[in-house]
Amino acid sequence: MTTVDVYIKKIDGPDSFALRNGMLGPATTALHALIDAFTTGAISGQWHSSYIDTTVPGTIVRSMLADIDELDPTFHREGDWARFVAFRDAIEDDAEYAVKAIEV
Repeated sequence: MTTVDVYIKKIDGPDSFALRNGMLGPATTALHALIDAFTTGAISGQWHSSYIDTTVPGTIVRSMLADIDELDPTFHREGDWARFVAFRDAIEDDAEYAVKAIEV
């Protein structure tokens, strides 16, 4: 069984959020968006399709979370979607965020 975890933490602040799912779900959506950003040159650095550890601006974080939908399988517990939306809405475009994505 494949598990995907994505951890996002604002470098200069307490804001953080984690996504986790099996083969499909919001963490996989975010991981694929990160991979696309690397392959198109929007971000650079060392990465592998199953492990990414990078620092990116808020604009990249916002774009990698843009395609996540309330109906994604992980958002089935009460309050999960609201917490995600609050985090996404608080992203500062010019701030730096540490992003770690792992697929095992």
